Amino acid sequence: MSIFTFIQNLFVKKNTCPNDELAITIFNNMNSLRKEWLTVCYRHINMIKEDYKSKNINIEDAKALKITNDLFKDADKIICSFQLTHILAYIFSRNFLDEVSYNNLLNKLLALSFNNEVEKYLELVKYYEQNKAKYKGEDFNEQIIIFSEDVAIALIGNTNGHLFKMGVLASAMEFLKYNLEMINKIFKDKN
Repeated sequence: MSIFTFIQNLFVKKNTCPNDELAITIFNNMNSLRKEWLTVCYRHINMIKEDYKSKNINIEDAKALKITNDLFKDADKIICSFQLTHILAYIFSRNFLDEVSYNNLLNKLLALSFNNEVEKYLELVKYYEQNKAKYKGEDFNEQIIIFSEDVAIALIGNTNGHLFKMGVLASAMEFLKYNLEMINKIFKDKN
């Protein structure tokens, strides 16, 4: 069963995680990792901007389209959705929690991550879950490339962001790795 199916079936329930401390710990660690990674992304993007500037490439002249889908305007929510997709899939695949505890954790993380906008951002979580299901094995890197471009476009604020996706992609795989390592540490799994 997919994470999105769990979300659809369970988010309307008002369950709380039997151990709210677990959800809060994961949420706080996600936020910390996301904040650190965004700093790295901005630094890489600024380096690319300087490189374009030194080569007299004016990216402002490009015919950029404004972002029309509100879901893809907020880099923080994009990154959080990607994190949730991979973290929750990892917890589920490793059987760190029984089904009831997992469902309660999922609901609590969604509520903490998206406040009163859970329904709105479920679409974004579903988008990354579909990419995760579609691009696996040898094609795994494609989901990282798509995610990196989504983040770069959101950070730049228009479609010229695709010119900066390498600044995000340079550390995206490492970011995912750190998120999964964080889950291992929380669940004290050394594998």
